Parts: sequence; C-alpha cells; structure tokens
Amino acid sequence: MAIDDVVLFSIRAANLVVLMARQPLLALNIVRYLQKQRDEADSTIEEIAYLTVGERLVRLMRRLADKHGIAEESGIRIDLPVDARGHCVVDWFDPVTLLEEVASWLQAYRR
Repeated sequence: MAIDDVVLFSIRAANLVVLMARQPLLALNIVRYLQKQRDEADSTIEEIAYLTVGERLVRLMRRLADKHGIAEESGIRIDLPVDARGHCVVDWFDPVTLLEEVASWLQAYRR
C-alpha cells in the first residue's frame, strides 16, 4: 500500500541505454539521482560505523526537525504523519528501529 500516489515505470536495460544515449538530459538526471542515493547510503554507513547511538539519535532528530518540524515559541515540534493504524509514517526509518535506538541511548545514558 502506497502512502502517496505513485507512478511506476519499467524499462529493459538495453532500451534504457538507447534512450539515455538519445536524451542526454535524461541520462544526466538519472546519474544525479543515483549519485544522491549513493551519497545517502554512504552517509548512513558512516554514521553506523563511526557515531555512537546518542550521536546518531541527535542526527535523526535534526533530520526529522528539518523535514517535519514546526517552529513554535518553545522550540521545534516534530509533527510526524501517522497512518490509519496510528503508526508513524516516514519514508526513511522504521518506527520500531527508532524506538530501539532511543531505548539503547537511554540505557547508555543512565549508566
């Protein structure tokens, strides 16, 4: 079930290569998109490898604030969308993983 309406295209690799050769702007946009995806994956791997759970949690909260934050007098409220079951709906993390991260961080903090 999609959260938002989507359009899905399918194309054979050989046909895509021909299309990209004929349409350089399309090729450039595809390369830019793939580069962005690779950069995000690299960033995630670096965070897992080098940052503590607390540091990763801080970065996660900043990303949430940037993407979903609403400025208020007392600070920034992170207003996340929820689905019909009341589960948090964000495209780049699993709510269970977030809760596990928060629990781990709190346990480490209390020690």
